[in-house]
Amino acid sequence: MKNSLRITVGVAAILIAATGFCIGQTETKSSGTSKKTKQVNATDVQSKSTGISNKADILEVHDVVIQGEPKKDPVALTRSIRAFYKSESKKSEYKITMTEDHNLLKITINSSFSEGIVIVEIIDPKGEKQGSYTLKRDDAIVNGENTTSSEVVDGFITKLFRFPIKGEWIIRSLPTAATGNMEIEIRQSYTDSVPKK
Repeated sequence: MKNSLRITVGVAAILIAATGFCIGQTETKSSGTSKKTKQVNATDVQSKSTGISNKADILEVHDVVIQGEPKKDPVALTRSIRAFYKSESKKSEYKITMTEDHNLLKITINSSFSEGIVIVEIIDPKGEKQGSYTLKRDDAIVNGENTTSSEVVDGFITKLFRFPIKGEWIIRSLPTAATGNMEIEIRQSYTDSVPKK
């Protein structure tokens, strides 16, 4: 009885080896919202030297990509503007268009004026003021008989808006007989790590 069982098991093993039966391996890797599955199938190939089938001789590799929800890549766009004023009294406006492509807006304004008054405002798409400052040259300087002087007034503001209102933002400059310059840097970016508050 034991011998017949051993013979049956031996015959079954020989049949499995001779028919080229094999078990495929599947390896799954997950990255973000997409899964990449690597399926490996062993192919039955006879060895030239021995004539015996060897399943490890050739491997067929198939990549299967299962798409999930699309994920945005972190991206940042920076725009710089430099304006020069000479006895200017007319307003200037610099516009920024915010879309769904960005969830952060950073505005940096650096001004330097030697004459006049300048009011700088940041206006959101609803028409509400989100930041402002005023630069005014002080006329209270008294010089000696053989002394000359010049005065420069500098102003600086940085505003960071998380999930800014979509639409047109405006940086407005309201000068009065102003001479000087103003530098504006606008940075629009997208990141998936922005805190909700």
